[in-house]
Amino acid sequence: MVSRQLQTIFCLWIAISSSIFANSSSPRATIDAGVIIGTTTSLPSANASVNKFLGVPFAASPPEHFSLPRKPRPWSKPLDAQAWKPACIQQFNYPEATRNVTISVFDNPPSKESEDCLYLNVYALAALASGKGRAVMFWIYGGALEFGNAGQIYYDGSHFAAYEDRLRLDWVQRNIHAFGGDPTKVTIFGESAGAFSVDALLTSFPKGSKLPFRGGILQTASATAVKSIIEHEALSFNPVPDNVTLVSNPALARTSGSIANIPVFSGSNAQEDHVFAVGQTNITTYLETTIGDYPELIQAIEAAYPLGLNGLNTPYDAIAQIQTELLFQCPCALFANASAAAGIASWRYHASFPDAGVYHSSEIPMVFSICSLTNATAQEYALSNFMRGVWARFAKNPTDGPGWNAIGAGDFNAY
Repeated sequence: MVSRQLQTIFCLWIAISSSIFANSSSPRATIDAGVIIGTTTSLPSANASVNKFLGVPFAASPPEHFSLPRKPRPWSKPLDAQAWKPACIQQFNYPEATRNVTISVFDNPPSKESEDCLYLNVYALAALASGKGRAVMFWIYGGALEFGNAGQIYYDGSHFAAYEDRLRLDWVQRNIHAFGGDPTKVTIFGESAGAFSVDALLTSFPKGSKLPFRGGILQTASATAVKSIIEHEALSFNPVPDNVTLVSNPALARTSGSIANIPVFSGSNAQEDHVFAVGQTNITTYLETTIGDYPELIQAIEAAYPLGLNGLNTPYDAIAQIQTELLFQCPCALFANASAAAGIASWRYHASFPDAGVYHSSEIPMVFSICSLTNATAQEYALSNFMRGVWARFAKNPTDGPGWNAIGAGDFNAY
Protein backbone atom coordinates (compact mmCIF):
# COMPACT_ATOMS: atom_id res chain seq x y z
CA MET A 1 0.00 0.00 0.00
CA VAL A 2 1.64 3.24 -1.13
CA SER A 3 1.04 5.50 1.84
CA ARG A 4 2.03 2.90 4.40
CA GLN A 5 5.32 2.08 2.67
CA LEU A 6 6.27 5.61 1.76
CA GLN A 7 6.77 6.81 5.26
CA THR A 8 5.89 6.07 8.82
CA ILE A 9 3.83 9.01 10.01
CA PHE A 10 0.39 7.49 9.78
CA CYS A 11 -0.58 7.50 13.43
CA LEU A 12 1.25 10.36 15.07
CA TRP A 13 1.60 11.94 18.44
CA ILE A 14 0.47 15.49 19.22
CA ALA A 15 2.13 16.64 22.43
CA ILE A 16 0.19 19.52 23.87
CA SER A 17 -0.48 21.14 27.19
CA SER A 18 -4.17 21.96 27.23
CA SER A 19 -7.55 21.62 28.89
CA ILE A 20 -10.23 18.95 28.63
CA PHE A 21 -13.87 19.45 29.41
CA ALA A 22 -14.74 16.27 31.30
CA ASN A 23 -18.20 15.64 32.71
CA SER A 24 -17.51 12.14 34.06
CA SER A 25 -14.68 10.23 35.64
CA SER A 26 -13.10 9.86 32.20
CA PRO A 27 -12.07 13.00 30.31
CA ARG A 28 -14.09 13.91 27.23
CA ALA A 29 -13.51 16.27 24.34
CA THR A 30 -15.84 17.34 21.55
CA ILE A 31 -14.20 17.57 18.13
CA ASP A 32 -15.80 18.20 14.75
CA ALA A 33 -16.59 14.50 14.19
CA GLY A 34 -18.08 13.83 17.63
CA VAL A 35 -17.27 13.19 21.30
CA ILE A 36 -14.18 11.19 22.31
CA ILE A 37 -13.47 9.63 25.72
CA GLY A 38 -9.91 9.31 27.01
CA THR A 39 -8.07 8.45 30.20
CA THR A 40 -6.18 10.41 32.85
CA THR A 41 -2.71 9.59 34.09
CA SER A 42 -0.01 11.14 36.26
CA LEU A 43 3.55 10.46 37.33
CA PRO A 44 4.74 10.33 40.95
CA SER A 45 7.37 12.96 40.14
CA ALA A 46 4.90 15.36 38.49
CA ASN A 47 2.40 17.74 40.02
CA ALA A 48 0.07 17.82 37.01
CA SER A 49 -2.30 15.22 35.59
CA VAL A 50 -2.40 14.48 31.87
CA ASN A 51 -5.38 13.41 29.78
CA LYS A 52 -4.69 10.96 26.96
CA PHE A 53 -6.84 10.43 23.88
CA LEU A 54 -5.45 7.48 21.95
CA GLY A 55 -6.39 6.18 18.52
CA VAL A 56 -8.39 9.20 17.37
CA PRO A 57 -9.27 8.83 13.66
CA PHE A 58 -8.13 11.74 11.51
CA ALA A 59 -9.14 10.03 8.25
CA ALA A 60 -11.91 7.77 6.98
CA SER A 61 -11.51 4.10 7.85
CA PRO A 62 -10.57 1.82 6.30
CA PRO A 63 -8.23 3.75 3.98
CA GLU A 64 -8.44 2.98 0.27
CA HIS A 65 -5.44 1.75 -1.70
CA PHE A 66 -3.71 4.39 -3.82
CA SER A 67 -6.18 7.09 -2.83
CA LEU A 68 -5.90 10.37 -1.00
CA PRO A 69 -7.01 10.29 2.65
CA ARG A 70 -10.45 11.70 3.44
CA LYS A 71 -11.88 13.19 6.61
CA PRO A 72 -13.62 10.66 8.87
CA ARG A 73 -17.39 10.42 8.95
CA PRO A 74 -18.97 11.90 12.12
CA TRP A 75 -20.06 9.49 14.85
CA SER A 76 -23.22 9.84 16.95
CA LYS A 77 -22.09 8.05 20.13
CA PRO A 78 -19.01 8.89 22.23
CA LEU A 79 -15.93 7.21 20.76
CA ASP A 80 -13.63 5.21 23.03
CA ALA A 81 -10.14 6.70 22.67
CA GLN A 82 -8.37 4.85 25.49
CA ALA A 83 -6.02 2.49 23.62
CA TRP A 84 -3.41 2.71 20.89
CA LYS A 85 -4.37 1.49 17.44
CA PRO A 86 -2.29 -1.03 15.44
CA ALA A 87 0.83 0.10 13.63
CA CYS A 88 0.94 0.32 9.87
CA ILE A 89 2.69 -2.51 8.01
CA GLN A 90 6.33 -2.62 9.16
CA GLN A 91 9.51 -3.34 7.19
CA PHE A 92 13.08 -3.66 8.50
CA ASN A 93 15.27 -3.81 5.39
CA TYR A 94 18.74 -3.77 6.94
CA PRO A 95 21.69 -6.15 7.14
CA GLU A 96 21.00 -8.78 9.79
CA ALA A 97 23.09 -7.28 12.60
CA THR A 98 21.62 -3.79 12.17
CA ARG A 99 18.15 -5.23 11.64
CA ASN A 100 18.28 -7.14 14.92
CA VAL A 101 19.38 -4.06 16.86
CA THR A 102 16.70 -1.91 15.21
CA ILE A 103 13.92 -4.38 15.96
CA SER A 104 15.06 -4.74 19.57
CA VAL A 105 14.70 -0.99 20.06
CA PHE A 106 11.74 -0.03 17.87
CA ASP A 107 9.60 -3.17 17.66
CA ASN A 108 9.93 -4.77 21.07
CA PRO A 109 7.47 -6.18 21.87
CA PRO A 110 6.23 -6.51 18.28
CA SER A 111 3.31 -4.21 17.57
CA LYS A 112 0.06 -5.32 15.99
CA GLU A 113 -0.04 -4.28 12.33
CA SER A 114 -2.91 -3.26 10.09
CA GLU A 115 -3.55 -1.24 6.96
CA ASP A 116 -6.26 0.51 8.98
CA CYS A 117 -3.81 2.78 10.80
CA LEU A 118 -4.70 6.42 10.13
CA TYR A 119 -5.10 7.53 13.73
CA LEU A 120 -3.44 10.04 16.05
CA ASN A 121 -2.91 10.43 19.79
CA VAL A 122 -3.45 13.58 21.85
CA TYR A 123 -1.79 14.22 25.22
CA ALA A 124 -2.99 17.25 27.19
CA LEU A 125 -2.73 18.71 30.66
CA ALA A 126 -5.95 18.23 32.59
CA ALA A 127 -5.72 21.77 33.99
CA LEU A 128 -7.55 24.58 32.25
CA ALA A 129 -5.58 26.58 29.72
CA SER A 130 -5.52 30.35 30.00
CA GLY A 131 -6.00 32.86 27.21
CA LYS A 132 -6.25 31.51 23.67
CA GLY A 133 -4.62 28.22 24.59
CA ARG A 134 -1.24 26.65 24.94
CA ALA A 135 1.43 25.87 22.37
CA VAL A 136 1.05 22.65 20.38
CA MET A 137 3.81 20.21 19.41
CA PHE A 138 3.04 17.95 16.44
CA TRP A 139 5.30 14.86 16.44
CA ILE A 140 6.25 12.87 13.32
CA TYR A 141 8.18 9.72 14.23
CA GLY A 142 11.10 8.25 12.31
CA GLY A 143 11.73 4.81 10.89
CA ALA A 144 13.47 5.13 7.50
CA LEU A 145 10.03 5.64 5.89
CA GLU A 146 9.38 1.94 6.50
CA PHE A 147 8.64 1.26 10.17
CA GLY A 148 7.55 2.90 13.42
CA ASN A 149 4.22 3.87 14.93
CA ALA A 150 2.65 6.37 17.28
CA GLY A 151 1.80 3.68 19.84
CA GLN A 152 5.37 3.21 21.03
CA ILE A 153 6.18 3.65 24.68
CA TYR A 154 9.01 6.04 23.78
CA TYR A 155 6.41 8.56 22.59
CA ASP A 156 4.04 8.25 25.55
CA GLY A 157 4.34 11.71 27.04
CA SER A 158 1.08 11.22 -5.67
CA HIS A 159 2.79 11.15 -2.41
CA PHE A 160 -0.13 9.93 -0.31
CA ALA A 161 1.58 9.90 3.09
CA ALA A 162 2.42 13.58 2.67
CA TYR A 163 -1.26 14.25 2.06
CA GLU A 164 -1.90 12.38 5.31
CA ASP A 165 0.49 14.80 7.02
CA ARG A 166 -1.51 17.71 5.71
CA LEU A 167 -4.81 16.14 6.72
CA ARG A 168 -3.46 15.62 10.25
CA LEU A 169 -2.37 19.23 10.43
CA ASP A 170 -5.78 20.25 9.13
CA TRP A 171 -7.30 18.13 11.93
CA VAL A 172 -5.21 20.10 14.42
CA GLN A 173 -6.39 23.40 12.99
CA ARG A 174 -10.02 22.31 13.23
CA ASN A 175 -9.95 20.55 16.59
CA ILE A 176 -7.03 21.43 18.84
CA HIS A 177 -9.01 24.19 20.56
CA ALA A 178 -11.17 21.43 22.09
CA PHE A 179 -8.11 20.36 24.07
CA GLY A 180 -7.05 23.85 25.09
CA GLY A 181 -4.47 24.22 22.33
CA ASP A 182 -4.00 27.27 20.14
CA PRO A 183 -4.04 26.39 16.40
CA THR A 184 -1.84 29.41 15.68
CA LYS A 185 0.93 28.05 17.93
CA VAL A 186 1.76 24.73 16.27
CA THR A 187 5.36 23.50 16.03
CA ILE A 188 6.04 20.42 13.91
CA PHE A 189 8.93 18.21 14.99
CA GLY A 190 10.27 14.85 13.94
CA GLU A 191 13.25 12.52 14.14
CA SER A 192 15.15 10.86 11.28
CA ALA A 193 12.59 10.07 8.55
CA GLY A 194 10.17 12.15 10.62
CA ALA A 195 12.56 15.08 10.24
CA PHE A 196 12.64 14.41 6.50
CA SER A 197 8.85 14.72 6.57
CA VAL A 198 9.13 17.97 8.53
CA ASP A 199 11.46 19.34 5.88
CA ALA A 200 9.06 18.21 3.14
CA LEU A 201 6.37 20.29 4.84
CA LEU A 202 8.71 23.26 5.33
CA THR A 203 9.72 23.34 1.67
CA SER A 204 6.39 22.48 0.04
CA PHE A 205 4.49 25.55 1.26
CA PRO A 206 5.33 28.52 -1.01
CA LYS A 207 6.51 31.80 0.42
CA GLY A 208 3.60 33.91 1.63
CA SER A 209 1.18 30.99 2.01
CA LYS A 210 -0.92 30.47 5.12
CA LEU A 211 0.73 27.78 7.21
CA PRO A 212 -0.76 25.27 9.68
CA PHE A 213 2.42 25.59 11.80
CA ARG A 214 4.81 28.34 12.88
CA GLY A 215 8.07 26.50 13.67
CA GLY A 216 9.95 23.31 12.85
CA ILE A 217 12.31 21.06 14.82
CA LEU A 218 14.38 18.47 12.92
CA GLN A 219 16.10 15.83 15.07
CA THR A 220 18.94 13.80 13.49
CA ALA A 221 17.74 14.60 10.01
CA SER A 222 19.64 13.24 7.04
CA ALA A 223 18.46 14.32 3.63
CA THR A 224 21.48 12.49 2.25
CA ALA A 225 20.40 9.20 3.80
CA VAL A 226 16.83 9.49 2.56
CA LYS A 227 18.05 10.49 -0.90
CA SER A 228 20.26 7.39 -0.91
CA ILE A 229 17.31 5.20 0.08
CA ILE A 230 15.30 6.57 -2.84
CA GLU A 231 18.12 6.29 -5.39
CA HIS A 232 18.99 2.73 -4.42
CA GLU A 233 15.31 1.72 -4.44
CA ALA A 234 15.46 0.40 -0.89
CA LEU A 235 11.76 1.16 -0.50
CA SER A 236 9.05 -0.81 -2.23
CA PHE A 237 7.37 2.47 -3.21
CA ASN A 238 9.62 5.52 -3.42
CA PRO A 239 8.53 9.06 -2.53
CA VAL A 240 7.87 10.87 -5.79
CA PRO A 241 8.38 14.65 -6.03
CA ASP A 242 5.13 16.19 -7.23
CA ASN A 243 6.06 19.82 -6.43
CA VAL A 244 2.96 19.99 -4.25
CA THR A 245 3.74 17.86 -1.21
CA LEU A 246 7.37 17.09 -2.09
CA VAL A 247 9.44 19.48 -4.18
CA SER A 248 12.00 18.04 -6.56
CA ASN A 249 14.88 20.05 -5.08
CA PRO A 250 14.26 21.13 -1.46
CA ALA A 251 17.76 22.58 -1.09
CA LEU A 252 17.30 24.83 -4.12
CA ALA A 253 13.85 25.89 -2.91
CA ARG A 254 15.39 26.88 0.41
CA THR A 255 18.38 28.79 -0.95
CA SER A 256 16.22 30.60 -3.50
CA GLY A 257 13.98 31.92 -0.71
CA SER A 258 10.83 30.56 -2.34
CA ILE A 259 9.60 28.66 0.74
CA ALA A 260 7.70 29.83 3.80
CA ASN A 261 9.93 31.68 6.24
CA ILE A 262 9.51 30.16 9.71
CA PRO A 263 12.12 29.49 12.44
CA VAL A 264 13.86 26.10 12.38
CA PHE A 265 15.81 24.22 15.06
CA SER A 266 17.88 21.24 13.92
CA GLY A 267 20.64 19.01 15.18
CA SER A 268 22.33 15.64 15.33
CA ASN A 269 23.97 13.24 17.76
CA ALA A 270 27.67 12.66 18.34
CA GLN A 271 27.67 8.98 17.36
CA GLU A 272 24.67 8.66 15.04
CA ASP A 273 25.87 5.73 12.97
CA HIS A 274 27.03 3.40 15.74
CA VAL A 275 23.76 1.50 15.41
CA PHE A 276 23.97 1.21 11.60
CA ALA A 277 27.65 0.25 11.29
CA VAL A 278 27.26 -2.87 13.42
CA GLY A 279 29.15 -5.78 11.83
CA GLN A 280 31.43 -3.68 9.60
CA THR A 281 35.11 -4.24 10.35
CA ASN A 282 37.09 -3.33 7.21
CA ILE A 283 37.51 0.39 6.53
CA THR A 284 38.91 0.00 3.00
CA THR A 285 36.15 -2.39 1.93
CA TYR A 286 33.52 -0.06 3.36
CA LEU A 287 34.95 2.97 1.54
CA GLU A 288 35.31 1.10 -1.76
CA THR A 289 31.69 -0.01 -1.50
CA THR A 290 30.46 3.46 -0.53
CA ILE A 291 32.63 5.69 -2.72
CA GLY A 292 33.76 3.46 -5.57
CA ASP A 293 37.09 3.23 -7.35
CA TYR A 294 38.75 6.40 -6.10
CA PRO A 295 41.94 5.19 -4.38
CA GLU A 296 43.36 8.65 -3.66
CA LEU A 297 40.13 9.79 -2.00
CA ILE A 298 39.93 6.58 0.01
CA GLN A 299 43.50 7.05 1.24
CA ALA A 300 42.74 10.65 2.22
CA ILE A 301 39.67 9.60 4.21
CA GLU A 302 41.56 6.80 5.97
CA ALA A 303 44.27 9.29 6.89
CA ALA A 304 41.66 11.66 8.34
CA TYR A 305 40.31 8.94 10.65
CA PRO A 306 43.44 7.24 12.07
CA LEU A 307 42.91 4.33 14.43
CA GLY A 308 44.09 4.91 17.97
CA LEU A 309 43.17 8.60 18.06
CA ASN A 310 40.02 10.54 18.99
CA GLY A 311 38.28 7.46 20.36
CA LEU A 312 38.62 5.49 17.11
CA ASN A 313 39.96 2.28 18.62
CA THR A 314 38.62 -0.19 16.05
CA PRO A 315 37.71 -0.17 12.34
CA TYR A 316 34.06 -0.25 13.42
CA ASP A 317 34.58 3.00 15.38
CA ALA A 318 36.13 4.68 12.34
CA ILE A 319 33.43 3.50 9.94
CA ALA A 320 30.70 4.63 12.32
CA GLN A 321 32.29 8.07 12.69
CA ILE A 322 32.76 8.51 8.94
CA GLN A 323 29.11 7.68 8.31
CA THR A 324 28.00 9.86 11.23
CA GLU A 325 29.67 12.89 9.69
CA LEU A 326 28.82 12.03 6.08
CA LEU A 327 25.15 11.18 6.53
CA PHE A 328 24.09 13.24 9.54
CA GLN A 329 26.37 15.95 10.92
CA CYS A 330 27.46 17.51 7.63
CA PRO A 331 23.95 17.53 6.09
CA CYS A 332 22.60 19.02 9.32
CA ALA A 333 25.22 21.77 9.24
CA LEU A 334 24.46 22.47 5.59
CA PHE A 335 20.72 22.63 6.31
CA ALA A 336 21.15 25.05 9.21
CA ASN A 337 23.57 27.25 7.30
CA ALA A 338 21.47 27.30 4.12
CA SER A 339 18.43 28.29 6.16
CA ALA A 340 20.34 31.16 7.76
CA ALA A 341 21.70 32.28 4.38
CA ALA A 342 18.12 32.40 3.05
CA GLY A 343 17.09 34.71 5.88
CA ILE A 344 15.36 31.98 7.90
CA ALA A 345 15.96 32.10 11.66
CA SER A 346 17.98 28.95 12.32
CA TRP A 347 19.39 27.30 15.43
CA ARG A 348 21.45 24.13 15.72
CA TYR A 349 22.16 21.65 18.52
CA HIS A 350 24.70 18.84 18.94
CA ALA A 351 23.73 16.05 21.35
CA SER A 352 26.64 14.48 23.18
CA PHE A 353 27.12 12.74 26.51
CA PRO A 354 30.43 11.29 27.76
CA ASP A 355 30.71 7.50 27.40
CA ALA A 356 26.98 7.13 26.70
CA GLY A 357 27.11 6.18 23.01
CA VAL A 358 24.86 8.89 21.59
CA TYR A 359 23.64 6.86 18.64
CA HIS A 360 20.85 7.59 16.16
CA SER A 361 17.53 8.19 17.96
CA SER A 362 19.07 8.01 21.45
CA GLU A 363 17.96 11.59 22.12
CA ILE A 364 14.29 10.56 21.96
CA PRO A 365 14.08 9.26 25.57
CA MET A 366 15.66 12.55 26.69
CA VAL A 367 13.20 14.72 24.77
CA PHE A 368 10.17 12.69 25.82
CA SER A 369 11.38 12.28 29.40
CA ILE A 370 11.04 8.52 29.68
CA CYS A 371 14.48 8.01 31.24
CA SER A 372 12.99 5.56 33.74
CA LEU A 373 12.77 3.03 30.89
CA THR A 374 16.50 3.21 30.14
CA ASN A 375 18.18 2.86 33.57
CA ALA A 376 19.27 6.47 33.37
CA THR A 377 21.73 8.10 35.75
CA ALA A 378 21.10 11.28 37.72
CA GLN A 379 23.15 13.20 35.15
CA GLU A 380 21.00 11.81 32.32
CA TYR A 381 17.84 12.83 34.15
CA ALA A 382 19.29 16.33 34.43
CA LEU A 383 20.12 16.35 30.72
CA SER A 384 16.58 15.21 29.92
CA ASN A 385 15.11 18.07 31.95
CA PHE A 386 17.37 20.51 30.13
CA MET A 387 16.48 19.19 26.67
CA ARG A 388 12.75 19.19 27.41
CA GLY A 389 13.08 22.80 28.48
CA VAL A 390 14.92 23.71 25.28
CA TRP A 391 12.33 22.04 23.03
CA ALA A 392 9.44 23.59 24.97
CA ARG A 393 11.04 27.04 24.90
CA PHE A 394 11.30 26.89 21.12
CA ALA A 395 7.70 25.66 20.75
CA LYS A 396 6.34 28.43 22.98
CA ASN A 397 8.12 31.16 21.04
CA PRO A 398 9.99 29.97 17.92
CA THR A 399 11.15 33.45 16.96
CA ASP A 400 13.12 33.70 20.22
CA GLY A 401 14.79 30.35 19.61
CA PRO A 402 15.85 27.64 22.07
CA GLY A 403 17.95 29.84 24.33
CA TRP A 404 21.15 30.66 22.44
CA ASN A 405 22.13 32.77 19.46
CA ALA A 406 20.81 31.97 16.01
CA ILE A 407 23.20 30.88 13.29
CA GLY A 408 24.53 33.59 11.01
CA ALA A 409 25.21 33.02 7.33
CA GLY A 410 28.54 31.21 7.02
CA ASP A 411 28.62 29.90 10.61
CA PHE A 412 29.17 26.31 9.46
CA ASN A 413 30.36 25.05 12.84
CA ALA A 414 27.95 27.06 14.99
CA TYR A 415 25.70 25.43 17.59
